[in-house]
Order: sequence, then structure tokens, then C-alpha cells
Amino acid sequence: MQLDSIGDPWKQPRFDSLPHVVEILTSPNPEQTLQSLREQRDLVEHLVDGVVHNYNTGFSKAIQNYSQVRLFIVLSFFCTTSFTLISV
Repeated sequence: MQLDSIGDPWKQPRFDSLPHVVEILTSPNPEQTLQSLREQRDLVEHLVDGVVHNYNTGFSKAIQNYSQVRLFIVLSFFCTTSFTLISV
């Protein structure tokens, strides 16, 4: 799914619900209009869920990499210190 498939009002940083409420209240078929809005909402939620999942995956990998680097540094320091103490 692409962001292009979502209407501009849904992409705004501050969502304004009033035009949608007015649209439902003035529609000749409010149930159909409401269903259309629900479908649009579901599409937005699906896209946001994908972004959040990718972000969390990347963040988890970054934490794992950081932990491995720290472990490597600690082990390197420990091995160097142990070798120095043994050789003295």
C-alpha cells in the first residue's frame, strides 16, 4: 500500500474531523459515507502499523548492535588487562 492512496485530509499533521462529521450529517446516505470513512481510517492504520513495525525492528537491531559493541569493548579491555597482569 502506498501513501498516495490516502486522501490529503488524512495526511495533515493535525487531523480536522469537522469536515467529515458535516459530510456524514449532510449525506443522503450517512451509513455509506461512514463506511467509506472507516475504510479510509483502516487504510491509514495499516500504513501507520507498517511504519511503526519497521521503526521498532530497526530500533531493536540498533540496540543489539550497540550491546555487541559494548560487549566487544569490555571483553577486549578484560583480555588486555588479564594479559598485562599475567605477563608482569
